[in-house]
Amino acid sequence: MTFRRTPTIARTTLHVLLGAALAAPGVSAQRADPPRVWPDEGPFSWPPRPTQPSIIADDLRTHVYQLAADSMAGRAAGTRGNFMATTYVASVFQRLGLRPAGDNGTFFQSVPVDGADPSTPARNVIAILPGSDPALRGQYVLVGAHNDHEGLLEQAIDHDALRAYNRVMRPQGANDRPGPPTPEQQARIDSLIAYARSIRPPRPDTVMNGADDDASGTGVLLEIAERFASGPAPRRSVIFISHAAEEAGLVGSRHFVANPTVPLDSIVAAHNMDMLGNGGVADVRFGGPAQVQMLGARRLSAEFGDVIDSLNAVRDETMAIDYYWDRTNALNRFCRSDQVSYFRRTIPVTYFSTGYSIDYHMPTDEPQYIDYEHSARVGRFVHEIMSTVANRPTRLAILPPEQRDMSASCSR
Repeated sequence: MTFRRTPTIARTTLHVLLGAALAAPGVSAQRADPPRVWPDEGPFSWPPRPTQPSIIADDLRTHVYQLAADSMAGRAAGTRGNFMATTYVASVFQRLGLRPAGDNGTFFQSVPVDGADPSTPARNVIAILPGSDPALRGQYVLVGAHNDHEGLLEQAIDHDALRAYNRVMRPQGANDRPGPPTPEQQARIDSLIAYARSIRPPRPDTVMNGADDDASGTGVLLEIAERFASGPAPRRSVIFISHAAEEAGLVGSRHFVANPTVPLDSIVAAHNMDMLGNGGVADVRFGGPAQVQMLGARRLSAEFGDVIDSLNAVRDETMAIDYYWDRTNALNRFCRSDQVSYFRRTIPVTYFSTGYSIDYHMPTDEPQYIDYEHSARVGRFVHEIMSTVANRPTRLAILPPEQRDMSASCSR
């Protein structure tokens, strides 16, 4: 998810975190699976393994641990790490037998990004599963997630000390702007750091891995693609798009709608997934294994929202849908991810997320902290929504202009 301000930490606390990192020479390379400190911490590494057609947690681990590895160097748009990530996405699309839908018969659509290395351009990755109904296959149900993140920090920060600070002071990560800790808060931070030190040494960290934001969404995108590719095709076609340069200002999705590889008026709905890796009871309101935050479903098409709620009411795996962010648009949330580019072109959209966490836009956003069972559950929900929309006899109805919800001020 786009965050346009430079994250800050109180000067005295930053000094402590930097000092902890710099005082630990020789520990920058972490052991393959070090002792665990945090309750939400899983294995530090995950050997890739063959994926299967169903949307399951272990398949998501295979994707996310590769996409958010330190070797990807934070996947900043136009860098080698991001180029490697887009190559990975395209390789999965190719393995699934999807049709390329980028430039010149490839899966890639080059996206101009300021400062990009010409040898490793930013790229949307686009694929199509043709529909089964000759009368409807010229219409598309779109699903997307973004493939970039924030790259590398200029100076190392101690990983566990930063997590301790954020656990007390920044429950929504970089969204929060706290002042200096109170004595009570500092005591809690110190206690958490001391506990971490009793288990493992400091780890200097500079990589903004972006496991939740948005390797989690990209992993679910790939799982949804495999689920569709392995079964009977729906009546309408499905277009899968891995957006470039979302963190630079929704650049990839804006480029796609300005230079579409299918007619924009043939896209009947766009589903965007950004940050599907957290959402625990202690992290967000209404948190838990079935939680999902949804924004936008009724802004252009009340019918879209009705379809989703009706489907959820009869599913065996019911989701707890949180509409708070859609009602309030707190933190300008609706305007900060790629669904906005489609919304501006009068395409019905829904944005799916499990919400912010202490690791949001932090170097601590690593694969071992992702709730993969939760991500898989959201992925199965999105797949069923898409299947329902793709198999309807009619398109989703667009509201008349005077009835549309244009309350979100998305001016960029």
